[in-house]
Amino acid sequence: DRHFLCVMFLGDLLSELKPKGISSLQGPLRLPLQESVPQPDAVVFRRRADFKRRPPRGKDALLVVEVSDSTLAYDRDVKMPLYAKVGIPEAWLVDLKAETIFVHRRPSPEWYQDVRAYRRGETIYPEAFPETGFAVDEILG
Repeated sequence: DRHFLCVMFLGDLLSELKPKGISSLQGPLRLPLQESVPQPDAVVFRRRADFKRRPPRGKDALLVVEVSDSTLAYDRDVKMPLYAKVGIPEAWLVDLKAETIFVHRRPSPEWYQDVRAYRRGETIYPEAFPETGFAVDEILG
């Protein structure tokens, strides 16, 4: 299952962001004023000392990743605007069919102001971790 493998590769790669960030795979993401609680494929949270007393929330998220095969339209049209609305600074949409990763940055209340497509052979440097690059080929497998 390509979706499962991609999420597994992401988890392994995102673990490189320690000690600044802490990653979570397919867990709940509590967002302010939202009735539903999305479960992104991966989230990197700002590391906080009080996580042992309270779970991380949307305001703690530095990067959210959705891996899409059959859910592309929902992830793009529902989840990405939701992440932008609550101010998550960076969101990646991994389109497995097109073998493209759409990196969304600079959130606004409606959408991300900066969206760039990355393809095989390219490297993504998350804004919160500019010293760490992730090869698209490693994410897609």
